[in-house]
Amino acid sequence: MSPFQELNLYDKEVILENLNVFTQIDCAIPKVFESINYNNYNELVNIEKVISQCKALPLVEALKLLSGSYLCDSIRRYAVQSIDNAPISDIQEHLIQIVQALKYEMYHDSYLARSILKKAIHNPLSLGKHNIIILFLLKGHSLFWNLRSEMFNPNIRQRFGLYLEIFLTKIGPVLRKIFEDESWLIKKLVKVADLPHMENFKKNKNKDQLMIKYKEKLMTINKSFNNREISMPLNFKMRVKGLVAEKCKIMKSKKKPMWLVFENSVYTHIK
Repeated sequence: MSPFQELNLYDKEVILENLNVFTQIDCAIPKVFESINYNNYNELVNIEKVISQCKALPLVEALKLLSGSYLCDSIRRYAVQSIDNAPISDIQEHLIQIVQALKYEMYHDSYLARSILKKAIHNPLSLGKHNIIILFLLKGHSLFWNLRSEMFNPNIRQRFGLYLEIFLTKIGPVLRKIFEDESWLIKKLVKVADLPHMENFKKNKNKDQLMIKYKEKLMTINKSFNNREISMPLNFKMRVKGLVAEKCKIMKSKKKPMWLVFENSVYTHIK
């Protein structure tokens, strides 16, 4: 049966009559919960019994139970427990989908929110730098920017802002400074990216004037680095100490994205 196929009444009856079989098949377990009549009290009180029969789900299957189609607290707890059993590498790989699932939680304080915040705070990665061991949150770094990138949405701004506040409060001032530096860099670059879209430049056909202003803005950012090494939001292992302004340019696409070249703090340029 296709996962996109809707169950009819006969399908649901067959599944509920053969729970001992379907609760042991990964891809069938979401169909089991889809078969339950949530308006029927007798079926509703038996959800815990059904869950006790289900095997732990692979992460991908567990994510299906965290959509807006399953708002039952017990089912979502079961899905989170399955995710907790998954390897950290798998959670990291599917972090975008997990963060999106937070939007469907009924309350800010949920099993999923507690689980993912706990993992982000308690999973450090050791990086050597000038004989100093810096502890950095591998999952935490990804979680921060996945949450931060959604803050434009007024519908979830309060919820994700709360998670960011909890996360930043728990990691301490040293690690918090890393996120502050990254956020500072992004804020500065966004202002430069707005330059080609300003009304006076859109009407001006002299592209040389725009490029001169563009390079000046980048040089101003360079001066503001103040000999800092800032990690890149997409990959915190890459640390930069400035922009190579002469190699940066504005692409000829309609949205005029920036082509940026950074000076790596250790090796060579990063594009």
